Amino acid sequence: MRTDGSLHLKDRFVFLRRALLGLSGVFTALAVGLAIESTDVRQGIGPLGGALICAALAAVLEDSEFEFDAAVREVRWRKSRLIGRRCGTVSFDGVENVIVEVRSDRSDSGLSKTHDARVFLVVRGERIALGNSNLHPEWAQRVVVLPLLALLGKSTVVEESLEARLSRR
Repeated sequence: MRTDGSLHLKDRFVFLRRALLGLSGVFTALAVGLAIESTDVRQGIGPLGGALICAALAAVLEDSEFEFDAAVREVRWRKSRLIGRRCGTVSFDGVENVIVEVRSDRSDSGLSKTHDARVFLVVRGERIALGNSNLHPEWAQRVVVLPLLALLGKSTVVEESLEARLSRR
């Protein structure tokens, strides 16, 4: 939270994207080296497949940036990938709600259960994810959702607590 009440949220995967692109380059060099050294070109297929998979993963990763400007009362957002970018501006009045989506997973043994959450803005009936990262559900509610609802001037009355919803799962 900034001194003027604005909020800036970033969810970036710069290091991971660079690592994947670096691995893609290493796999490509290995594939070329194997193809040059051997009379059997098929030896380079495995590393070439690794290079393509790493490059595809790097292209799919999405960076998100949301600027909730209290002075202008608008949200400026940007989502970008290796190739392509989407952005927009929405007035605070255009944001219908801020919601938390909680997911639960059981371990393979079934002995433990984990919960994670993602936060979404609801604008004109559509949900816009504030990022790709999974958050602890209570942290998402207390540190992200409630301050955003207050900043947006929306009701901060929560009908049922997050703990009650989690206990039913």
